[in-house]
Amino acid sequence: MASAGAGVCLIILYACGGGGGDVTAPADPMHPTVTLTRPAPEAVVTGSVVLAVLVRNDPTLVGVQFKVDWEDFGAEDTEAPYQQTWNTLAAKNGPHLIAAVARDAAGNIEASETIVVTVSNAGS
Repeated sequence: MASAGAGVCLIILYACGGGGGDVTAPADPMHPTVTLTRPAPEAVVTGSVVLAVLVRNDPTLVGVQFKVDWEDFGAEDTEAPYQQTWNTLAAKNGPHLIAAVARDAAGNIEASETIVVTVSNAGS
């Protein structure tokens, strides 16, 4: 046992076993939480619409993938603020599902709640 002085405890860890002494860090228990902030649920949207999220509880966030009608929308956004612009003129008029999936460096993945918006472009 090693002494580090009065009132101080020094702990020395040794890796044992036939694994070559490798020590594996514990899994990251902190999953990201992702909340869609734009557009609002049940919104009627036209033209260009910003899809945006707020991500919390994860300092090791790697990126956010937006989803429109369950399909990946654009590339994964790897820098805050996490947002994409959706040109609704390319979408059919009517209801569409919007969601986002956040992932961190430990491989934790969390999805936002899915919201419904209604595209209503004149002449579409």
